Amino acid sequence: MNNVKRAFIGFAGPLGYAYGHKRTELENETSSPNAVLENVGGLLICYDELYFPTRNLCPVDMWELPYVHFLLEEDETRQQTLTAITQASGSEVPDEINRGINFECWTPITLAMQNGSREALIDNHTHGLQVGENIYLSGNSGNPKNILTDIFVAQSLSLHVGEADLILSSPALDGGSASQTSSTGISEDFTIPQRTLAEGVVTLYNRNFLSPRGGYHDSYEELRSHPNMREFRTMLAATEVSMTEVSKLALEINRKAEEFSSKTLRKIVKGPNWFRSFGIPAIASAANQIVPFSGTIGKSVVNAAIDRNWKKEIKNTSWAPFVVDAGIKGRHAK
Repeated sequence: MNNVKRAFIGFAGPLGYAYGHKRTELENETSSPNAVLENVGGLLICYDELYFPTRNLCPVDMWELPYVHFLLEEDETRQQTLTAITQASGSEVPDEINRGINFECWTPITLAMQNGSREALIDNHTHGLQVGENIYLSGNSGNPKNILTDIFVAQSLSLHVGEADLILSSPALDGGSASQTSSTGISEDFTIPQRTLAEGVVTLYNRNFLSPRGGYHDSYEELRSHPNMREFRTMLAATEVSMTEVSKLALEINRKAEEFSSKTLRKIVKGPNWFRSFGIPAIASAANQIVPFSGTIGKSVVNAAIDRNWKKEIKNTSWAPFVVDAGIKGRHAK
């Protein structure tokens, strides 16, 4: 299907796992903390489809959504995903990834997500997960090998299903991009239009909440189905589109997202912790300008270990941060 905007959230995608918010235990795990994503609302706005390797890495309140897919559970994608994981396990982690892990953001972000509390008991990793015969991994936002694995799996997804953006957690962002984007360096004094123009990309701001089951509420479906939201996702996935048009529509999306969170969601969802996040979706028509992975480390790493049965022409893996706003981390969103 053309112009479908996809996101891949892998082993370094969730910020962490809430051991204080346990869910039903799955057969492939020895503990059952609920996965914590930093920007559920942004992902729901910007992407038609969300892909995870396994449901251990997905918040339980999103398990049954029709546009959420688990690659290792579906016959069409299981074997190619295992092949990518195996290839990554035999590949050396580049220095750029090893040097990029940054946990300075961990405490302020987790406290912001819990409004200063530690009741969720968020840790950065799961215990061991069996993902295949004699193949064991763990979700871990601070593991460089997980970033490499996510790159391989995202490339496989792009080849066999369709192009997808790689979503990484805040601790993994530097390692994943191999260079810090300007998105967290723009002054908070900038307004949303000024920040968007200064960065040269589309930046979306929205409020999120964290509950024991995750950050999803079914009222998001009305927002997702709004014509402007559908048009925005189509424009992000299009290979030829005016950046001026995308930026103009993004401002309207920001307005609607803010209106939704303040006038609808916060009246329906009572009690959870609220925090502010931002997202920078990769734009297909401008990928080489805004995505650090395009044409750089992502492609070279995969080419070095590519299976001969894979297609010769490797698609670039786009990189898109959907994280807690670094400019207000540690402060509760009003």
